[in-house]
Amino acid sequence: MKRCIIDTNVMVTANKAVCYEEFPYEMEHVNVDPSDKKYFAVSNAHPTKPDIFEAADSKWWSWRDAALSCGINIHFLDEQYMCDLNTEA
Repeated sequence: MKRCIIDTNVMVTANKAVCYEEFPYEMEHVNVDPSDKKYFAVSNAHPTKPDIFEAADSKWWSWRDAALSCGINIHFLDEQYMCDLNTEA
């Protein structure tokens, strides 16, 4: 995995209806926590749609396909752990 630093300022617009105008419309049907929408909005607003890295919040696992459908990739620090956590009954 290549590490990169993005030194571009990204502006997002707060909006009461969806929290951020830049939040991907393709993900409106996904029950994303309002406090997490900013990460998707920032990635979506950037011209290169940088990846999002997630450590341990298992809700993000269920959002990965919807994010990928709009060009945003989510990397998990321990993907096997997240997979196991989300397949337990």
